[in-house]
Amino acid sequence: MLTEYNKVTIPAMGGNPITLEVNFSEDPDTKGFVKVNGRDIIKMEDLYRFLLVAGGEDIQTGLMPVQQKEVQHFSRVHRIRIDKPLKVGTIIPIRCEFDVEKAVYEGLAGLVGGKTEKVAPGTSTLILPKAKI
Repeated sequence: MLTEYNKVTIPAMGGNPITLEVNFSEDPDTKGFVKVNGRDIIKMEDLYRFLLVAGGEDIQTGLMPVQQKEVQHFSRVHRIRIDKPLKVGTIIPIRCEFDVEKAVYEGLAGLVGGKTEKVAPGTSTLILPKAKI
């Protein structure tokens, strides 16, 4: 992010070039605004939104921040016993799948004293100690 005064001139098709200025004033109320051609002032947020909508896919991809994080995938089956109206004793298996960020997963394993156990190549399971009641 630019913190000092900056000015850029963009050539226009068949006309006068367009100038954009940021940090053009010491006034804190002008922070986050862009001066266009030395007179019009617009919100930087509005300019960013316009570029995002008007730009092609490659421009949109470049403007959107992307954070890539490693996750641990979990898949569990919960069994629920139903008393009514189904037949008493019927057990319904329910599959539950979710992803947890790897750093959180490893932090929880260290925090509660659990250990990881390899289940298959590329997967592991967190084994937690039994709760003391």
